[in-house]
Amino acid sequence: MNEKDIIEYFKELCDEHNVPHPKDLKINRRLSSTLGRVQYRRVFTALTPVSVHFNKELLGEGVDFARDIIKHEFAHYYLLCQNIDDGHGPIFKAFCKKLNCVNSGTKAKNDLDRNGAVDREGMPKMVASKYTVICSSCNKSVGTYSRWCKTLDRVSNDHAVSGCCKAPCSIVQNW
Repeated sequence: MNEKDIIEYFKELCDEHNVPHPKDLKINRRLSSTLGRVQYRRVFTALTPVSVHFNKELLGEGVDFARDIIKHEFAHYYLLCQNIDDGHGPIFKAFCKKLNCVNSGTKAKNDLDRNGAVDREGMPKMVASKYTVICSSCNKSVGTYSRWCKTLDRVSNDHAVSGCCKAPCSIVQNW
């Protein structure tokens, strides 16, 4: 999809569900830790969506994948317009289901990689996280991290065990 298609599809969803178009709707070329983002402000108890930004990675992806991400962000935007801040909770997931959005959870970029493979829903995979923690017993991925953190310090110092096999873990760098 191109930038115009992404913005037009989001606006179509707004029109279809009778919510105003966001004033700041664009491809954010600096957005790197997520595929899309809805920012809002809270004044006392009222929620006001401020902006909707999409990652430039969507520009090179197929229509189905991009539309699914757009629907996901629209669900956040719509609920905020209704003064509902549910994150990725049950109300959000129910609305995603109504939109036929496959990606209704916290499916982040670190679930995806650049190898051109597809995930279990048939969506193209995009980018990997910088670090993956692997169970040394069963080789299962037990966590992904986009930057170094205290958890990775514990893993590297052999102070962490996997939840699956209670075995020591190792860190794989994906870059």
